[in-house]
Amino acid sequence: MDRLDDGSRALSPEIADAVVRDHCHPVRGHGGAQERVAELSTREREVLTLLSDGLANRAIAQALHISPETVKDHVRAVYAKLKADNRMHAARIAWQADVTALSA
Repeated sequence: MDRLDDGSRALSPEIADAVVRDHCHPVRGHGGAQERVAELSTREREVLTLLSDGLANRAIAQALHISPETVKDHVRAVYAKLKADNRMHAARIAWQADVTALSA
């Protein structure tokens, strides 16, 4: 790692690739995540799938033909069952469990 004139550090391409690979991409097939997602209802998994794709509650409601308030209820249930603190945490668990494969 080299120090630049402005005091920041530059990473070699190999190290940068390792950081991105290990910390930015979700780990698939995480057993704990799959077990937690398996406890969700079918509708909760649908909501989680759309949530993990980055959709807002209103867009999820439109996609599933339900009210935004119902989506909020499902999101709260998903958080509780997954022990997730927020949308990103729930999405990460979904990615780890490969929710799209479970939903297919």
